[in-house]
Parts: sequence; structure tokens; C-alpha cells
Amino acid sequence: MTMLTPAHTALHTLARLNQVVSSSLDMDKVLREIAHAAATLMDAPFVHFFIADEATRTLASRAFSD
Repeated sequence: MTMLTPAHTALHTLARLNQVVSSSLDMDKVLREIAHAAATLMDAPFVHFFIADEATRTLASRAFSD
């Protein structure tokens, strides 16, 4: 059985993220994938994206890791 090193796991995560970003026009899907990749790469328990609306001066929750 071959064990992947952390570097291999990180490269695999980034390659998968690159594919999603390049092939999707769905911003929510892309942000979810970025959140998941960021959580994986930084070993973070949770990543959450908020989008700022300057016109209304509000923040909207758009994506988070699971």
C-alpha cells in the first residue's frame, strides 16, 4: 500500500480545486470548494466565506466547509 505524503495530498487538493474553478460558472459551488480546500490545506476545523455588498453595507454568508 502506498502512503501519500502531506505534500502529495496538498497537490491533489490543489489540482482538484483548479479543475473546479476552471470548469464552473457557479460561484457558490466554487466558493464551497475553495472553503473545503482551505480547511484541508490549513488543517482548519472550519472555513466560512462572507461576501460584502457595498451598496447595502451588509455581509452575506456564501460558503463554508463541512
